[in-house]
Amino acid sequence: MREKRAVAGLIIAVILLALILGGCGGSRHLTAPTAAARFVGRATCAGCHSGIDADFSLQAHGLDFLTVHGDQIYGRGGGCAPCHTVGYDEPSGFDPGGSTPHLESIGCEECHGAGGDHASNPSSSNINRVPIAEETCWDCHVSSYKQVRGPVPTITDASLYEKAPGSITIHHPQTIFLLGEYGYEHLSDPGPHALVNNTCVSCHLNPVESATTLGLRNAGHANHGDGALHPDLTTCARCHDSEQQAKSLFEGFEEEMEEQLIELGGEDPSNPGAPDADCGGGLLNSYATTHNIDLDNNSDPDNQYVKNYKGARHNYEYLLHDGSYGTHNPPFAEALLEEARELLSD
Repeated sequence: MREKRAVAGLIIAVILLALILGGCGGSRHLTAPTAAARFVGRATCAGCHSGIDADFSLQAHGLDFLTVHGDQIYGRGGGCAPCHTVGYDEPSGFDPGGSTPHLESIGCEECHGAGGDHASNPSSSNINRVPIAEETCWDCHVSSYKQVRGPVPTITDASLYEKAPGSITIHHPQTIFLLGEYGYEHLSDPGPHALVNNTCVSCHLNPVESATTLGLRNAGHANHGDGALHPDLTTCARCHDSEQQAKSLFEGFEEEMEEQLIELGGEDPSNPGAPDADCGGGLLNSYATTHNIDLDNNSDPDNQYVKNYKGARHNYEYLLHDGSYGTHNPPFAEALLEEARELLSD
């Protein structure tokens, strides 16, 4: 079964790569600030781009995190600051000491690059008009900041040894899921969508005026407002024949994955029919009950049943927290759930 799925995934990837190389066009590095450009903060950008700034405030990335979730910047040991500020650990970037309030929360420059040059001399040649996913999205949509800048480890029993069975969580893991990394006892399994040029931006931030082709645009503006991060089906049509076919494939796969997640994780009592983030039902709950696994502490980490439960729960929560119901990387999603079911059958 796994071999057939791997071959099918490889064929899809090769076909998609051929389509992309043959028809996408567009360069990832359309424009760029100089290395000496300084971060100036969102308020400076809003001076000329007030409409875009107003729209941006309506989407998840545009929230004032200091007001809404202050601990995501200065609390929690500073662990959240890299992804909730601008220019973290870069020259003129966010200072954890509190001297850069203009760089708190995710601002324009986190995606478009330092704006000092552009603010003093507005030009399309000294700012990144189109974000570069590998240098922006990929740094934060991982389980730890800039994780994919180096080798991403495979999750093993040793990786989960210190965790209590019920405390396994994965935080916004879309990039590593797309690349097929970080699965329990599962080698790298990149999906076909990882081959899309500037993948995150092309699928989620395509300009409103875009035609049904992949790649970047030199004209038009991306949607910065509410719903901006929803997948743009015009992008999908290049490989899936039409927006309607892409929509049907997405909905069908989403339904299949949801059924499997409910089978594994049970139903949330407050939302019947949905997967439960706390794994209060399904195979995970039955396995924990049958083998007397205490989910609240790590008193028996060497117990094989505990190891099996941790591995299965890791895969379950990984897919659930990706948020795409496996669409980012379908072969990988199916492999994670198959492995989880096998672990819970022992």
